[in-house]
Amino acid sequence: MTTAPPENYKPYAGNDGGFGKHVGPLCVDERQVLSPRFALLTREHHCNHAGVVHGGMLMTFSDQVLGLTVRANAGTEAVVTVSLTCQFVTSARIGNWIEGSAEIVHRTGSMFFIRGTLVSAGVPVMTSNGIWKQVRESAQR
Repeated sequence: MTTAPPENYKPYAGNDGGFGKHVGPLCVDERQVLSPRFALLTREHHCNHAGVVHGGMLMTFSDQVLGLTVRANAGTEAVVTVSLTCQFVTSARIGNWIEGSAEIVHRTGSMFFIRGTLVSAGVPVMTSNGIWKQVRESAQR
């Protein structure tokens, strides 16, 4: 187990709100500006009773990966999750890095349709599909 981030990742310096601080810290690979990749080192507080990463934790990380990718494409932080569907593929072990990536599938006006994948040790852990809406800055508060 290594605590050093995967190659090309650095600590994520963006604003992910107060809740995001409980999840991370996140790391980001921003070499592709509109398709950033994110990574998270799983720790003991991320585990469930079976000693693997909690499904809710994976869903939260997926929400972050997809939402932050939408923000990169929308050019604003004012986006909200409308729908998020997650499919568990296999479990993730505590102490491993999980990497997340997403791609915009379709955009119509203020709506973004996106899909993503979380991978740990080269194995897909979760896939997800979501819809995000770009809102006025004042509507987000």
